[in-house]
Amino acid sequence: MSAGGAARLAGCALLFAVLGAMGGGIVGLIAGVANLTLNPVCSAAGDEGACAMGIPQFVLGFAGMGALAAAAATLTRGVVRQRRPPPG
Repeated sequence: MSAGGAARLAGCALLFAVLGAMGGGIVGLIAGVANLTLNPVCSAAGDEGACAMGIPQFVLGFAGMGALAAAAATLTRGVVRQRRPPPG
């Protein structure tokens, strides 16, 4: 793999990691709000604040997992494509 190919692959991995973090953050927000509304423990008196504080943790956790998964998939795909022999 040439230096230009490695730089291009790293740039693509960074781009898709950012997109994966954004997508994961949206999924985490949905999961956190669903936990807040559907969990019977969160609807008990006096515990709404603790459950609401879980929403940012859901967002950050899912964003981190989304970024890691997207970057790993992009790097794996790029390395496999670079190592594939040319057709013919």
